[in-house]
Amino acid sequence: MRQSLADFLCAWSCLPTPTDYSFPELYWFKHDSDLQAPQFILWKGAKSYSNNELIPDKRYESRTTDTSTELIIRELTLADTALYYCAVDTQ
Repeated sequence: MRQSLADFLCAWSCLPTPTDYSFPELYWFKHDSDLQAPQFILWKGAKSYSNNELIPDKRYESRTTDTSTELIIRELTLADTALYYCAVDTQ
C-alpha cells in the first residue's frame, strides 16, 4: 500500500527560556520564504493560562507543559516545507 504525506504528521518541541513566569503565551511561526517575514501559525497559553489558544488552521495543534511547547502538523503537504520558530511572551 502506498502512503501519501497526508497520512503522516510531524511534531517539533521547543523549550523557551526563562521558565519562571506565571502566564506565558507560546507562539509558533512558519518561515517559508526569504522574501517574507515569518507567518503566525498559533499561540497557546501555558501553566495557569493553558486553556487559552488561537489556532486558525485546525491542521495545527499545540501541546504545552509548564516548560515546553510542541507543534503538531497533520495532513502534511509540500507547502509545509519551511523553518518553524517558537517564541514566548511573558507579559
